[in-house]
Amino acid sequence: MEKLTIGRLRDTLSGRRVFVRIDGDVPRREATGEIADEFKLQQVVPTLRLLIEAGARVVIGTHWGQPGGRVVEAWRVDPLAERLSHILGRPVRKANECVGRQIERLVDELKPGEVLMLENLRFHAEEDLDDAAFARQLADLADVYCNDAFGLAHRGQASTVGITRYVTPAAAGLLMERELLMLEAVLKSPQKPFLAVVAGARLSEKLPVLENLLARVDRLFIGGALCFTFLKAQGYEVGHSPVETAFLKLAEHFLARAEQVLGSRGEIYPTGLVFPSDFVVVDAEALEQAQGDPEKIAALPRHVVVASEIPAYAVAVDIGPMTVHHLVELFDWARTIFWNGPLGRWEDAPFAEGTRALAQYVTERVPAEKKDIIVCGDSLTQAIRQFGLPVERIRHLSTGGESALKVLAGMPLPAVAALSESAQPERAERARRILIPVDGSPNARLAVERVSQLLDAARAEITLLYVAPLPRIERSSYVSPEREAEWRAAHQLEAERIFAEANAELARRGLTSHRQLMVMGDPAEEILKLADQMGADLIVMGARGRSGIFRFLMGSVSRKVLDQARCPVLLVRVPDEALVKSGLMEG
Repeated sequence: MEKLTIGRLRDTLSGRRVFVRIDGDVPRREATGEIADEFKLQQVVPTLRLLIEAGARVVIGTHWGQPGGRVVEAWRVDPLAERLSHILGRPVRKANECVGRQIERLVDELKPGEVLMLENLRFHAEEDLDDAAFARQLADLADVYCNDAFGLAHRGQASTVGITRYVTPAAAGLLMERELLMLEAVLKSPQKPFLAVVAGARLSEKLPVLENLLARVDRLFIGGALCFTFLKAQGYEVGHSPVETAFLKLAEHFLARAEQVLGSRGEIYPTGLVFPSDFVVVDAEALEQAQGDPEKIAALPRHVVVASEIPAYAVAVDIGPMTVHHLVELFDWARTIFWNGPLGRWEDAPFAEGTRALAQYVTERVPAEKKDIIVCGDSLTQAIRQFGLPVERIRHLSTGGESALKVLAGMPLPAVAALSESAQPERAERARRILIPVDGSPNARLAVERVSQLLDAARAEITLLYVAPLPRIERSSYVSPEREAEWRAAHQLEAERIFAEANAELARRGLTSHRQLMVMGDPAEEILKLADQMGADLIVMGARGRSGIFRFLMGSVSRKVLDQARCPVLLVRVPDEALVKSGLMEG
């Protein structure tokens, strides 16, 4: 990454005012105004913790909703400040404005490590207009600028672009850095075979992405509402399914180019371009009359038809079972999976089954330790989280739909381009792969801390692993999917808490984990298995017993890992002991 990142400034932030732009535009419940999903807030916590621990005086700028450049009481950001206070475990003060002398005084009164959230930036029309005077007022609140709002990086606003004209240095936050690195890896060096699944609604938005992916992927699946324009361009009857008629000629040109570029590469399909083979359809007029009523929609008769036989009176609302089966085959085959956009009208429960089935397969059945799985798009991300699936199995769940699409289309992001250039050149060598088992114990917490103290981990790919052992009675017996689901639900919150603690500790050193995995089984066996599968260069874990000549007293997990691991192992024990397998510190 060629831009300056906040981790590189950590040692210079004490006492300085840092304006950090976050994307606080989280879903809310219309009836109560409460936050419905705090995913985006959770993702900026590592950056905020880094700033707090570095002794910065933190000023948060954000927006919520579309108030249209005027004060709308329902869109005040007080709930965001309250929620962040709870997540961070420390007060986040809330200002009633975002610019002006009173705000300057509040910022000046901040002590190192204190946090102030400004009022909704979009209460000022100047924000979206990238007004220079407004940007200068925001800049008056800062000594350092940090952008951690990847979801807005495609837009040039006063708080994402304009402010950088007046504040230097301007750095990317940890979330922004991770988003860009993950997407750059997909474009520049994906594991092969590479499968891209692009769905959603607007072909005008997705066509540049499809064009840019053609030369990079081994399979390109086009689904959702997008596919009907392409099917129509091939002469298929699509009934009342949405078609962007203005793009029919472009769709024809794309199909011709795709056949030339992707050719006949397939083990499963004759060409690298794949469309749904069947759909779930309903009567279009009946669907319109249902007017979004869940009970009426659930009562609509649904039929499965092959793609070439959509009735003229019908509208396709979901992919069919053959398509789900085909996609499962592709997911098994691919090593890199990029998925953007839902595969049906997931907002209506009866039409969400295709998206749910594939999301469930990706999160619960695909061996995540062997694959790079990247999911982006606001609708798809929201759908997966609402399905209650184990999203930690996905290597990267993006917070920015349009920004991610711009990157994948090969387009620059204005808010990224505005950041300061990196002070140091990136090194070309492969990142070191580090596996850290975590269980919430003091030894495990110390292991996370020692990673950044003892090693050059700034370029490391860090994987966190939480292993919850099965009850003794089930360790050697078959575990049903129902029992596994119960187990996962019982341990989900504990795992998320432990991952959050570990990531917070990493964030204090300007680091972030690349993956967090929760598995069930024997801890030592799962650690060793994952280390082999990911090709770990190092395992760092807490030791429950003594080191040195008392090694035989160590806990069975750490002893077994130390004895059988094929890579160096660093064992850390509270308060100040470490056992290093030979070869650890070499190189």
